[in-house]
Amino acid sequence: MNFQPKRRLERLSDSNKLETFVDESSLYVPKEIGLYDFLLYTKTQDGYLYWVDCLGNSETSYDCFRTIEFGDMNICYSIHKNNIENYKGIDDFIFEHLSMWQCN
Repeated sequence: MNFQPKRRLERLSDSNKLETFVDESSLYVPKEIGLYDFLLYTKTQDGYLYWVDCLGNSETSYDCFRTIEFGDMNICYSIHKNNIENYKGIDDFIFEHLSMWQCN
């Protein structure tokens, strides 16, 4: 896990370029992806929000680098294909612990 200065995450409004991701139905992948890397998006009320960069073949094995916003920073962590469906629990765990460790 690492911390970065906060930046606005990419948003897409054209859902015609995306399809539901096989390994997690709440995520969306571009219909045309690279051989060794791809992006995933999640659906929001304003369109589709960048969710993660993944390296590897989406059909066999891949590792992703998830970026989430927390306060005035972005947090990045690595997540493997085998854990992709548990991302909400991982996010919650990170938010819960960072909130406890924050200085007042």
